Amino acid sequence: EGVRRFQQNMGLAATGRFDAVTADVMNIPAQRRLAAIEANIPRIEAYSADLGERYIIVNIPAQQIETVAGRRVFSKHNAIVGRPERPSPVVMAALSNVAFNPYWNAPVSIVEKDIIPKMRGGTDVLRDMNIKVFKGFGGPEIDPDSVNWRTAIPDDYHFRQEPGEGNAMATAKINFTSPFGVYMHDTPEKQLFNSNNRFYSSGCVRVQNMSLLVNWVLNGQDGIGEAEIATLAETLERRDVELVTPPQLRFAYLTAWPTTGGTVAFRSDIYELDGTGFVTGQPMPVGELSPDGRRFVLKPLPRLVASVEDDSGGRGGFFGFSKKSKDGKPVKRPAFFRTTSFNDDAGADDLSSPTTAKINEPLTKKAKTADTAKTKAKEKPKAKSKNDKPGLFDWAEWRKEQAAAAKGGKKKVVKKKTAKDDEKSKTAAVKKKTDEKKTATTDKTKATTAAKKKPEDSKAADASKKKADDSKAADATKKPTVKKLDCKPGKDGKLPNGCKAAEAEKKKPATATN
Repeated sequence: EGVRRFQQNMGLAATGRFDAVTADVMNIPAQRRLAAIEANIPRIEAYSADLGERYIIVNIPAQQIETVAGRRVFSKHNAIVGRPERPSPVVMAALSNVAFNPYWNAPVSIVEKDIIPKMRGGTDVLRDMNIKVFKGFGGPEIDPDSVNWRTAIPDDYHFRQEPGEGNAMATAKINFTSPFGVYMHDTPEKQLFNSNNRFYSSGCVRVQNMSLLVNWVLNGQDGIGEAEIATLAETLERRDVELVTPPQLRFAYLTAWPTTGGTVAFRSDIYELDGTGFVTGQPMPVGELSPDGRRFVLKPLPRLVASVEDDSGGRGGFFGFSKKSKDGKPVKRPAFFRTTSFNDDAGADDLSSPTTAKINEPLTKKAKTADTAKTKAKEKPKAKSKNDKPGLFDWAEWRKEQAAAAKGGKKKVVKKKTAKDDEKSKTAAVKKKTDEKKTATTDKTKATTAAKKKPEDSKAADASKKKADDSKAADATKKPTVKKLDCKPGKDGKLPNGCKAAEAEKKKPATATN
């Protein structure tokens, strides 16, 4: 019984037998289990907010759906969710409507990667699948034989599958608001629900026992019950029902959560998001990174447009780019896309055969090495190399500018440096260095000249000073000049002052000397 409970908590087949798979899962280290718990705490907190009395939980890693009313589980459904190359997004929204016997509007990327390749042998496949082709969404219907599908651009055409047997949506579809274009729907391939690993879709969620879920969602609205739902499925009547009291919906990504009895249930980190800070948004395909180097995006990325023939040149992968580079490292998605949602792949199921995925895979030697490398990368950030080239958009700077704008600052446009700009910068740097060198040389020359002139200027100054001093000394020893008086009588007959003393001095008799 203990083995059975363990298998149930781990998402394994509850056989009660201790087999090799059970042993491998038991050998997963406690450190990994603890890391999973820590990664899921903020997710549980976010997904639990504003649930209301009635809600639906779609746990992607568990591939399971639960309907809850008044804190009690009403029903459980197996789910088929997005495979690692085309992951399902995490969405938190209210349901909007139920569409009975809906059209399937094939997403462009599925047209490009799944439908058109099947048309290489002829367009009979479209008639077999009851698909009509239109010139653009809402445009006129065209004859598919009139188009060269080897060179056609899929974005220019709208492929619509009519209601009926084989329709990818089958009997019903449940819609809700989401930027990633996903929904829940029925499927004609009900045998796939018997698989333990149900990561088959292109992002949408296929529901087992869809009629039961639809009946719970409508909750008697407009008098629609089990009988009428069954009748609509038989008659293929198209009808859309807008929900008056819509339940809440959570597309959740929980790899660990508490269960009854104080235990914890675990599931495989199928999209490799634990430890990345992921809570909500669109996971990137496993092995790919967003333009800013993360494992997920919060808004849809635009999709690159290419003709079918161009795309056959090796781009491949979920969004038109290979999953991994030649050296096996994750590929950063470029930012030069057309302004259409990159996740239109998630708008519906594709037509390719399902793939299998390993759940609760034990830690192998290769995984240990990868975990060690991740730990070292977190502890010691990688230094930038001189050969590192900036991306087409400076996301780090963009975030700073957006944050400043949100606080009232002026929003700036972050422009990527081109090769021409780099060349100008280099030229300016060389010119500045040359000018600084010239200035230094000129200053040195002036200083040398000034040093040579200083002694000569000093001698000239000393000579000038000596000459001035000699002139002052000569003036000091020179007798004062006596002005000669004009001792002629004036008009009044009198002599000028001083003349009388001079005349008396002349008339004084000479005195004999011994």
